[in-house]
Amino acid sequence: MKNLKTNTYGEPPSHSSGSNIDRLDFHIMQHLIEDGRKSLTDIAKALNISVGTARNRLSRLMDEEVFMVFGQVDPNRIGFNAYAQIFIAIRPVNRLAEIAEQIAAFPEVSFVAQIAGEFDLEINVMCRDNNHLTTLMNERLYKIDGIHQTKTNMYLKVFKVAQPDLQLLHSTGEED
Repeated sequence: MKNLKTNTYGEPPSHSSGSNIDRLDFHIMQHLIEDGRKSLTDIAKALNISVGTARNRLSRLMDEEVFMVFGQVDPNRIGFNAYAQIFIAIRPVNRLAEIAEQIAAFPEVSFVAQIAGEFDLEINVMCRDNNHLTTLMNERLYKIDGIHQTKTNMYLKVFKVAQPDLQLLHSTGEED
């Protein structure tokens, strides 16, 4: 990996992102992904920039909703012991966005995505226990008009939950 202190930060990233995010922005985000409590002073020192530059860059990224700061909990350690992935087929498919919005409003739902293949949506849910999951499925999810079919996978043990590694956006397949 290149020494961050000698990089040219003004270069655009090696992909087409559609926004004006440069390498310095990516380095600031990477520091915060690695340690969300890292101070702007420490980030500025590591990147050989001023604290004001780091603060302004982070503020812009947050204003543009490119970067968000949030806390993440381990569901099992706080009492969510039924963590599942549910695939959903929608009929008619033209109701997909409407149904996705309904499902996204459920407090148990942590992820909703339109997918390709046999099913139309993938959702992840965190429930207290199997009874809570069964109630969610039977009394709320299955009652949504337009849900044609589901397939549920229970997560028995989660080994990794992570943010994307921003270095992958600059990787050429060889060592930098």
